[in-house]
This record gives sequence, C-alpha cells and structure tokens, in this order.
Amino acid sequence: MSEVLVTRDLRKSFGGIAAVNGVDLTVREGELTAIIGPNGAGKTTLFNLITGFERPDSGKVYFMGRDVTGEKPYNLARMGLIRTFQIVRPLRNLTVLQNVLIGCRVRGLGPEAAEESLRAVGLWEKRDVLASLLTHGELKKLELARALAMRPKLLLLDEPLGGLTFSEAEEVTGAIREANANGTTVVLVEHRLRETFRIVRRVVVMNQGRIIYDGLPENVAKTEEVVKAYMGGRGWVLGT
Repeated sequence: MSEVLVTRDLRKSFGGIAAVNGVDLTVREGELTAIIGPNGAGKTTLFNLITGFERPDSGKVYFMGRDVTGEKPYNLARMGLIRTFQIVRPLRNLTVLQNVLIGCRVRGLGPEAAEESLRAVGLWEKRDVLASLLTHGELKKLELARALAMRPKLLLLDEPLGGLTFSEAEEVTGAIREANANGTTVVLVEHRLRETFRIVRRVVVMNQGRIIYDGLPENVAKTEEVVKAYMGGRGWVLGT
C-alpha cells in the first residue's frame, strides 16, 4: 500500500511545553486508524499540524508524497486532506444541505455527493432544516457529512463520537466504516474506546506529545507504558 500521510520528527511547543514531541507517523492507503491517549497527550495538536491550522516548530508533513508542511488548510482540503473538529462549526443560518454543498464546491463536486453523504449519516430527511435547529448529535453527524461529501483521500476525525447517544454512535461508526470500505483512508482521535476498537485495525497511543504504542487494538492494554499513561500503573481493562 502507498503512503498517504507521513510525519517526520514533528514538534510543536506552547510556552515551553512540548505538545508534539518528535512524532514519526506513517499512514498507508486504506487504513482505518485510531489515535488515542490521555487528555493533553497532543492528539489534536498533531491533527492541527498535519492540516495546516498550526505550523510545526520543526519536522515535516508529507501528503501523497508531497511536502505540505505549513500548507494552508484550504489548499490541503482541495488536495483531499479533510478534517473535522471536536467542537462542531456549522453555518447555523444555512440548511443542512446548504452546509454540505459548500464543502462539495471546495472539491468541485456536485449535489449528488451531498446527498450521498447525508444519507450515509442519516440526515437526508433533515436536509431542509436550519443547522441552528439540530441537536448536538445531529450537528456531529452534519460535521461528518460535510467531510464525507468532499470525497477525501485522507479523512481526519477529531472525536466524532463525542456526546453521542449509543444509537447515534452506531450510525456514525457505520458511516465511517462504509467510507473506509469504499477507499477513504481514515484516522480518528477518540476517547470512546469501546466503539472505536470495534472498527479500527490499528491503534496509535500518544502521551506527553510522543507515540508510545503503535499496533493492534487487542494488544493495547497489554503494554505497560500505555497502562501507566492511562491508569498510573494500577491496571486498565478495556470494554469490548
């Protein structure tokens, strides 16, 4: 499989504190990967560096073999590197469909892409509803729909399950799995490990800005450094 994303010795500090501390990460075409870790581990900062919302202090980011270090987010989006945000940012005075169509235009896509993505997340019936009238769960699904409608080559999802009910989380994980099955490479940051581990095939664990584990989901809880990062060495049991 070809390399879609590569970071080399990526570093970013804030006020002398290393948020991302020498991260080397390679994501290959077709992967469905989770990045997990305690609060403050550097996960969202890593996403921000990859997608151009922050400039690294040092290191490199490569997308589809091209050096895109510090590239503007909208240029990366046009190239097919798409991300969502932990805090949703819809255009609240526009309808659900209008929100998604704006993303389609960035990639030069038509309304069929918007319809497909809204159906995938279960929002097609609410396409004419103003975004301001949606529930939190529906807004999270809208965020995912906007990203999917842009037909990403690489999709970075920042806590797509945050605040969702069990049934909403099932819909979202189903849409993520389907997108991946259709060829989209996906990396998600998530705290809801039970649902996440059911769909991913690779887990990367970060702590204090570093990668401390990279491997199969079933082996995460067997790794001493990971257990210490989460539970201070007192043991850790994952839900299944």
